[in-house]
Amino acid sequence: GWYQSLNPCYPEVRRYIVSVMHEIVARYRIDALHMDYIRFPNEWNSSYPKGASVPDYPRDARTLALFRKATGHSPDSAPQQWDDWRTAQVTQVVRDIRRMIAKTKPGVKLSAAVGSDPKEARRNHFQDSRRWIAEHLLDAVYPMNYAGDHALFERRVDSWASTARRVPVVMGIMFDGRASSTVNRQVAKSVRGSGHFAAFAYNAMFERPGAAVAGAGSVPVIADGGI
Repeated sequence: GWYQSLNPCYPEVRRYIVSVMHEIVARYRIDALHMDYIRFPNEWNSSYPKGASVPDYPRDARTLALFRKATGHSPDSAPQQWDDWRTAQVTQVVRDIRRMIAKTKPGVKLSAAVGSDPKEARRNHFQDSRRWIAEHLLDAVYPMNYAGDHALFERRVDSWASTARRVPVVMGIMFDGRASSTVNRQVAKSVRGSGHFAAFAYNAMFERPGAAVAGAGSVPVIADGGI
């Protein structure tokens, strides 16, 4: 009832992901490659039984053997190392994709959708976007800042200010189901903060078959030059 996900702790999985990305880069005239869900999909989901917690996966025998070989520990004996090791496997995927692009078609840019709070994303989803930026693995970063509360939204924008001086920060904004006043305010804040924004999702700006017609003030209307 949730995502089917490849295990990035397996070296052959990382090689396979890179090979798929290589096909795109090598065969098509693209300007950039964008990575979405480049993390563990381990948030709670309504398909889980009531009261259940998110499984601490992957706990299959082969992954545990790889972790023990790398660290000499089990997840239960070294929980912080277990989290750090899983984080390192995701980072290795990004690193390998970057190297592949550099060899295949250096002009292609690499970007990623990342958690709006990097510390939380690393802690909960083993996504270390700060390290990716520090290692120059990304040419642009897209924080998924989907907060409806404007104060929280603004704090998240401000937290990326120092990063925006090193790499383009394209703030992801939730367009779907939001009042136009909220969308306009968040777009304006994002543009002031880094000069960029991304609409989530593109089809939210158009009437969709079967969808209820939005009431006044519910359709995003972007001021100051449009999209």
